[in-house]
Amino acid sequence: LCCCVVVGSICNTNKMRLAFALAALVACAMAQDQPASIKQKDGMLHAKSTDFQFELTDASFASMADSFPSIVQDGTFKLSALLMHIKKLEDKLEMYQKTTAESLDDVADELEALNTTVEKDLLSIEDSVETLSMFSVNLTSSDCDKVIGVDENGNLKCDTDKDTVYVEDESKWQRRVSNCPADSILQGVDQDGKPSCIPRAVDPCEEGQSATGIDKNGKAICEDVLQVPPKALSTYVHWGRRGCWAGSKLVYSGWVGANRYTYRGGGIGPLCMRPNAQQTGTGIDNNNQNGGLIYRSEWEWNDGTISEPGNSYNYMDAREYHDDDISCGVCQAEVQTTQMVPAKMSCPTGWKQLYWGYLSAEYHTHSHSPKWTCLDHEPNAANGNDRGNNNGARWYTSEIELAPGGATNEWDTNMGVYNVGDTQAPGQGYRRWHEMMCTVCGKEPTVYNKPSKTFIQYGKRACTKGNTLYSGWLANARYTHAGSGSDYLCMPPDPEYFNGVTERHYNRGGNRRARLYQVEYQTSSNKITKLRALHNHEASCAMCEAEANDVKMMPGMTQCPNGTTMQYDGWLMAEKYNHNHNTEWVCVDKAAESVLGTNTGDQNGGLLYPTEVRTYPAGNSGVSGWNVGRAVTCSVCAIDEPTSSFVTRWGRKECKGAKGLKRELYRGFVANGHRDHRGSGSDFLCMPLKPEWRTGDTTARKYESQLYATEYKAQGNQIGTPLKNVHNWETPCAVCEVEYKDVTMVPGRTDCPSGYDVIYAGWIMTGYYSNQHGTTYECVDGAMEGFGESKDNNFGARLYATETESIRNNAGAWQGYYHNREVKCAVCGLKM
Repeated sequence: LCCCVVVGSICNTNKMRLAFALAALVACAMAQDQPASIKQKDGMLHAKSTDFQFELTDASFASMADSFPSIVQDGTFKLSALLMHIKKLEDKLEMYQKTTAESLDDVADELEALNTTVEKDLLSIEDSVETLSMFSVNLTSSDCDKVIGVDENGNLKCDTDKDTVYVEDESKWQRRVSNCPADSILQGVDQDGKPSCIPRAVDPCEEGQSATGIDKNGKAICEDVLQVPPKALSTYVHWGRRGCWAGSKLVYSGWVGANRYTYRGGGIGPLCMRPNAQQTGTGIDNNNQNGGLIYRSEWEWNDGTISEPGNSYNYMDAREYHDDDISCGVCQAEVQTTQMVPAKMSCPTGWKQLYWGYLSAEYHTHSHSPKWTCLDHEPNAANGNDRGNNNGARWYTSEIELAPGGATNEWDTNMGVYNVGDTQAPGQGYRRWHEMMCTVCGKEPTVYNKPSKTFIQYGKRACTKGNTLYSGWLANARYTHAGSGSDYLCMPPDPEYFNGVTERHYNRGGNRRARLYQVEYQTSSNKITKLRALHNHEASCAMCEAEANDVKMMPGMTQCPNGTTMQYDGWLMAEKYNHNHNTEWVCVDKAAESVLGTNTGDQNGGLLYPTEVRTYPAGNSGVSGWNVGRAVTCSVCAIDEPTSSFVTRWGRKECKGAKGLKRELYRGFVANGHRDHRGSGSDFLCMPLKPEWRTGDTTARKYESQLYATEYKAQGNQIGTPLKNVHNWETPCAVCEVEYKDVTMVPGRTDCPSGYDVIYAGWIMTGYYSNQHGTTYECVDGAMEGFGESKDNNFGARLYATETESIRNNAGAWQGYYHNREVKCAVCGLKM
């Protein structure tokens, strides 16, 4: 049929169309290796081949016989001469189809010379053979149930009535072709015009391939295709430096904000504060309302902790930076994802090192515990640093106090190495009272269109899904310490110390600033059978890499929302509500395991308890199904789409209106620990309106970590009308999927840096600074709303507007920030 297509496409004259029509008749027959003939019978001219037939009236046959005496003899066409010439032109036709109009005119001149007799009489027989051009019908088209012809423009004519045959002109032949069933494909057409169908191949090509054709059995012919991946790009914070290492792009340079070291309540940082803050206009109170507070952060390195004991030489004169304001840089790297790894100075294979430094947090006896943070080993101070002791947030290096298998401080002077205790335990290699290192790594893409995201699988020695980067043990501050860090760390089995084993550039035994301890399960009194058996066992963990762009823990769920993929599910756990240290909420695998080679004695370092919800919004809020005293479930879910991320919209009941919104995953209410409890978790959670329970727990109150619904609290004229309108109302939230490669919360302004979109903007909010419970800083939507059906003062968790404190000794601005003024924010999506 390919030859027939030429008829309508390259012939500029009626004479040429006839010549090509005759050529097409024979060429199509040759392509099928079948004879073609035209004979007169019963007063009609019959033209046949494997693929088609047509008939001409007596009048038309007589006209052709008169016009072609050398070809039509005894009622039969003699085409041998024409066949010989067509054979010569066969290889040229395909090329001519692609040439310019001038080249086609040359071809037309050559064809016109074929037969002068045909040229003279062409017009007299044109109408009889014009419909040969109908062979350009696209037989595999799905536009028609039945194809019955082609119009003069080459468009399909469809039979809308399956019981009738379309007839345009009785002097022209017609045919009617039915398409193949949906599970078959068209292989050809028989002599009666009926399709020859064969089964369609199922899943014809593998991922990364495309079909370039179909073989004789109906299976796809597949070839590999080069897919262009989305650009690998991730945002991270370089703590301790104003800029980024080579290979990363600086988004903005700022200063580290956190809560004062003497306050138990308020926000848990750190935050990288964006310069040129917007602290004027509507919603700025300018008075000391003392809700949540943000102070400048300083290094506390005045005692030579990063030095060699017994030697006056300091590898890095850390005391030079004592009391300096800590800087930070928000950076972009061309990597798929980033991850801070404690106790290491190098990155896993296939990962790029973005920087390395010292694991840092608050002093262990101080009242506040920020998140464990990796501060660069070669820091510089924030712009405008005043080098004065402002006693805001303080950052110290950290040391291991207790590891599984026993960390030791025994120095063997004969061997020049440390005795490390039980060589079978994961804690082997950890040295008590020696400063912990850390590194920040970025995953470099190696496979097109394969995203990557890391997460910790708490309670398992290997990842249920994805790649296990390492199997480790959980560490955190001791349950009696109010200071140090707050989040659980997954410690690798092979720690690294600066300059190797034998060079001791550390202060061992004298200072012990921020302290790390192994973490144990505390599950003897709960009703979950599998957890009870793990009481006093050290908690295991695995650092996992998922083939996903983002991973998020979903509290109160045993399944993942539609459009996301389950990584694992388990029980929500944290510290006990009345302990002296608050942690983070984590999802511990429902089939949790202990660390291999460790004892089951009560070491009383960091601890993990199951969690219950104590209060939730009432009335017509849409919240239902929550039972006080029942163990809260959780699931860890991933977004596989390489350019989509999770975002929580704090302060709104739905995702609608968020920039880049792809879908709403669920709606919920905000919860956290009680404002007067020193323990439990510290991060605000978006709890689903309706929980999902798991068998194996009871409604008896045996769960020692506790969650409460969160209320707004208005102080003075902070934020103005939006906050006053929701005072004492419980806070809603919504978890959304947005079409951005990366999502970052930026404090200080309601716009985003270049290359980022504003998903939503609002105000930094957290708990009250003098409450007993520390909470994270969150960006609450500026158009905040609440559950008005439940607006009593329930004394659970609370959200206050947040002010910057002690900026330039309370006089003047510093990088746009003022003393006692509220802080705005934006949640920003990285554009690709």
